[in-house]
Amino acid sequence: MKKITLATIIASLVSVHAAAATQSPRVMTVNAYEIGGSLLPGAPTSTDNMNIFALGTEWETNMQCGNFDPKVSVSNQLNGVTDGFKSMMGNIVNNATGAVASLPALVIQRANPGLYDLLQQGVLQGKLDLEFAETSCESIQQMIMGDTGLPWEKGTVATRQQTWADEISSSGGDAIRAKDNYDQANIGNEGRLWVCNEKRGGLGQPKVNTIYDVVVAGYNLYHDNSDLCSTGSPAAGLQDDSSIYKYWTSADAAADWVVETVGEVRLSTCNTCTKIETQPGVALEVKHEELADTLNTRLTNLVDGSTELTWQNLNRVSAPPTVIITPAVIRKLQDESDVSAERTIEDVSLEVAYARMTEQARLAIRMLRAGAKEPNVQSYPNAPETIDATVQELRENMALIQQAATDVQPVSAKTVKSIMVGEEKRLQRARQLDRATRDNNELRLTE
Repeated sequence: MKKITLATIIASLVSVHAAAATQSPRVMTVNAYEIGGSLLPGAPTSTDNMNIFALGTEWETNMQCGNFDPKVSVSNQLNGVTDGFKSMMGNIVNNATGAVASLPALVIQRANPGLYDLLQQGVLQGKLDLEFAETSCESIQQMIMGDTGLPWEKGTVATRQQTWADEISSSGGDAIRAKDNYDQANIGNEGRLWVCNEKRGGLGQPKVNTIYDVVVAGYNLYHDNSDLCSTGSPAAGLQDDSSIYKYWTSADAAADWVVETVGEVRLSTCNTCTKIETQPGVALEVKHEELADTLNTRLTNLVDGSTELTWQNLNRVSAPPTVIITPAVIRKLQDESDVSAERTIEDVSLEVAYARMTEQARLAIRMLRAGAKEPNVQSYPNAPETIDATVQELRENMALIQQAATDVQPVSAKTVKSIMVGEEKRLQRARQLDRATRDNNELRLTE
């Protein structure tokens, strides 16, 4: 009898939902909810081969000062390519006669040697004081910008490194020209290489968005896009098998979700800029509440017929791969009274929102980890630490929610499961009634 009943249930479900099965191969029955769905979450995408990216060529010198060519430096000095020996000697020869004759110090030395010596001592002491002040200032600056100093100033130190690398690369081996250009450069305003080898944080440049930019890079890495700064959608051939795409159809949408949830840290290095800007996130609890309200509206529209019952619209109220809303669930809700359906829709919305939020948090961590592997992100001061802290924040937030859910009641797809059980029982009764009617008709014909 059990075998007949099970076969009847399966046959009934197949006949009733044949159209839905052709729209989506991922129709889940009550058995799937009974055992808790998939034991492991789906992979972010089907991509199994990541692109390799490297730092810019100017870093290939490894910042070795010994790479300067003294022959080039001396030759350029003598030829006047860089300001130095040639121009200095020319000025001395041309101006020496008049300058020496008109020096006030020479007059003072002849008129009052004692006063001249006193002035010399004052000049010497002033020079020593100036050198001491400069040395002290440089020591304090090094302390502020060093490993134990103010964290946002490490970006300026990195910009100094970047400027030196640029000058070494473009100097042709001339140490003096590289040093002069470096001294004349407005350090900090030059910015530093960030994702996609673009300079950020300098004067007139976009700020370094340590969360948004990294999520965008991770999104593109998971979809085989060599342009890590693209904020658009992945290639059409990668969309169907991408778990990430099911939740965010573009890199911009994914990055916005993560920033809204955990916040942002924006960095600048230019002299007149605010060095660091932070934006706190709303946390997962708020995202869950907002999503539950959205799902409630979408489910209500599906139940009352305002929205067409297509696979795409069902996916918008599901949480793949763990909780899938099928046409059977919607039809069961349509059969309930208005009050009962409203309460059930609310419960379903909360559960699907929880499942979606859990999956989104997991995928967000994967994108952050992937984007952090971009070489410029790895080499930018404080960026890896900021990303690690963000990942830890997401994990702690999820742990708090899960603990809270465990304390209140076990969280699962129990409402959807209940609906599926009720729907299967209804179909079973309908099939049994139909069979009994046929048997009675056959009996009457026999008589």
